[in-house]
Amino acid sequence: MKLRFSLPACAAFMFLFSSCKKDLIVDQQEPQKMATFPSNEKAINRVAVNRDVFALLKVVYKEKRALNEVKAAILSGFYEDERVLLKDLLYPEHSELYKSQSFKKFGVEAGVFKKLFLEELDKGEYKNIKAALNSNSQRAVNSTTGFSEAPDPD
Repeated sequence: MKLRFSLPACAAFMFLFSSCKKDLIVDQQEPQKMATFPSNEKAINRVAVNRDVFALLKVVYKEKRALNEVKAAILSGFYEDERVLLKDLLYPEHSELYKSQSFKKFGVEAGVFKKLFLEELDKGEYKNIKAALNSNSQRAVNSTTGFSEAPDPD
């Protein structure tokens, strides 16, 4: 059996092939994004604090009630891009997110995340978080948890 190609089919194939090749060339010409590494003490400390927060969150998220609280906050759509501020989770009593109907409709227990976060912070070895909190002299810091009783005004 012989394969026969029609002129329109060949033209369409060549057009698609040449279009794909152009895309490849454009992609290759885009500059590579280089990773940046912290270069000063402030940036290095921020990375260290972020690592501690990540480790602490892994522990807190093991508790299903805390995870459900975070999921409800995300799914509420209070913020545009499926995010939740840690400030909201740590100060639910002051958060507009927790007052919204879109969050309340999930019926999750508010404050579980905060309770577990602060308990883990108190008993865990999160020296970078504690140092960052203690160095912030503009807050009235609670001696056991390192957190103020009210959220930052900004």
